[in-house]
Amino acid sequence: MAFEENSLPLKLRPYACDSNTCIEFKLIREVNDLEDANLSFHPEMTHQIYGENEQIFGYKNLYIQMYYLSCSLDLYLSIKYDDKITPDKADGIEPDDIREPLLNYLPNKFYTNLDRFLMQLKIQPKIQPYGHQLHAYRLSDRTFEIYKADFNCAGFRDFHQRLRTFLIFYIDAASYIDEDDDKWVIYLLYERYLNKSGEQCYGIIGYMTVYLYYAYPDKIRPRISQVLVLPPYQRSGHGKRLLERVYKDFKSESNIVDITAEDPSGEFVSLRDYVTVQLCQTMNIFSVNNLKQSGFTKEMIQKARDEWKITPVQTRRIYEILLLKYTNVHNEDEFKQFRLDIKQRLYQPIKFNKKSHALLQDPAYQALLTDPDKRKAYLEKEFQTVYEYYQEILHSLDKQN
Repeated sequence: MAFEENSLPLKLRPYACDSNTCIEFKLIREVNDLEDANLSFHPEMTHQIYGENEQIFGYKNLYIQMYYLSCSLDLYLSIKYDDKITPDKADGIEPDDIREPLLNYLPNKFYTNLDRFLMQLKIQPKIQPYGHQLHAYRLSDRTFEIYKADFNCAGFRDFHQRLRTFLIFYIDAASYIDEDDDKWVIYLLYERYLNKSGEQCYGIIGYMTVYLYYAYPDKIRPRISQVLVLPPYQRSGHGKRLLERVYKDFKSESNIVDITAEDPSGEFVSLRDYVTVQLCQTMNIFSVNNLKQSGFTKEMIQKARDEWKITPVQTRRIYEILLLKYTNVHNEDEFKQFRLDIKQRLYQPIKFNKKSHALLQDPAYQALLTDPDKRKAYLEKEFQTVYEYYQEILHSLDKQN
């Protein structure tokens, strides 16, 4: 039922809850984790399940537990509440259905009996990573490993159907990929750890899906579709390492044109900028002398594509970020040259779209074409946005180094 909580009569407001708040996730490694509140995390979004307002009506103190075993991702689902509204108490309004909208996105098999769910803990050490290992790294005395898999790996489809459920809660407009299409490859990120019995286990902490598109005449253009690091492991650099490994995985394959991304979010754009600048900054073509003397060149595009399978548009971003790195912003002439370079690029779409009939009817676009002062103000505003963003990327790179 779609409603605004404040629009409800006072007596009914206790029966309305925020669906993002009432759902609790946990990744369970030990029985004691059930009682550890520090392991809890919540969805960022539930609008695909419970509607645009992300509200559930009809239950007092609603509490939905979705607990996953860290290695197998076996799921335990529990729905609890203190009281349920009845139509006679709510002017004929029925309580919302909690289960059915949720079941549309859950795997076919899950547990509703907690004891049976916890019995699966004993087999977690037997759960091995899917696919083959590409990389391992240490972070804060913990070990993480990256694997590459596809749907031909035994048992992987069932595992993926459990893993993909997180997408709906963390990626806007997410949809499930076609597991029958053999052009999908999946990069899996695990933490290797010892349980309390000293047994080695592999807990999944994130993943990335990549589709191998055909590129004429006999090439492949991989497209990154979905990237997710689970919330307990975010803000630790795992996404950067995962994306970097994808570039390194395709680096030596001669049939790869370049690596693209499907409808990238702002967060992914930042991640890609960080990773690709880091990969390219030691290349001779991006040296300070080359950047300042030659400007942006076709050779840069070709070298970045040959070396790291980076697209031309992304190469331009790398050029601009590194140019800022080597520009003395306190030197008026240097900074002016940098600013003009960026503004020339920002002006290109305006010039290019002169033939667009729809844009020509737009008064704001007309003003950019005909009014120098408005065009100047527009370009300056856009430049400041770009400049501040590039500073953030460089600051992140400096911190990492």
